[in-house]
Order: sequence, then C-alpha cells, then structure tokens
Amino acid sequence: MSRGRPTFLGLLCSVFAFVVQLWAVRRTSATRASILMGTEPVWALAVGVAVGGEAVGAPGLVGAALIVAAGAETARR
Repeated sequence: MSRGRPTFLGLLCSVFAFVVQLWAVRRTSATRASILMGTEPVWALAVGVAVGGEAVGAPGLVGAALIVAAGAETARR
C-alpha cells in the first residue's frame, strides 16, 4: 500500500463527509437536522452490519428502536 492512500482515505472519509453533512444541514430546518443527527448511531449500526458484517444483539436493536421512536415522536410534534 502506498503512503498516499491512507492520507487520501482519511481526507475523503472525514473532510468530505463533514462538508457534505454541513451542506445538507444548512438546507433544512433545525428540527429535521437535529432528528437526522440524533439518528447517527442507528446509521452507524446499519453500515456496520451491512458493510462490516457486525453482529447485533438484543440491546443494540432495542437501543436503535428507541432512537428511531424518539426521532419519530419529535418529528410528529
């Protein structure tokens, strides 16, 4: 592996992700942005399962369900 690849991947995975995230947050309401940001652990779980083959136990599923339910309740108000 070349020395430049880790730098490139670090920049792509962090800087690009934050730039896109900030761009998207500026174009929506504060309520929607906070709901989306609050569900970040659920998205991390989904990516871990889909890409990394992670196993999810009952506590993880209950936690994800509680986060999604809280976001849905917030959006309903």
